[in-house]
Amino acid sequence: MTEAAFQAKLLRALRQRLPQAVIVKIADRFTGGLPDVMVSLNGVVTWFELKVGYNPVKVIQWETLRRLKRGYVVRELRGVINLQLAGYTAEGPYDFAVLVDRIVQICGSD
Repeated sequence: MTEAAFQAKLLRALRQRLPQAVIVKIADRFTGGLPDVMVSLNGVVTWFELKVGYNPVKVIQWETLRRLKRGYVVRELRGVINLQLAGYTAEGPYDFAVLVDRIVQICGSD
């Protein structure tokens, strides 16, 4: 699965599960380090950098996620998905449905 396809699938699932949230795909190709997705719910913003395959997280991306305080990396590799809060050990492995449940929990809906 490509990163674009994974991102579209995840955004669809999150918008369905979190209809009251503001969910934005950040498409700024000119400002390095910005995460791919922002979820704002009840005044709390959570950020997600999405990676598929062996595509590494760049140093500037880790630093931005760390500074945002609620910045996560979601990595899909051959159907196995891990979730990692910047500066902490990765959680998982998850399948897609469990990942969505975990993100909904992190964002504060459940």
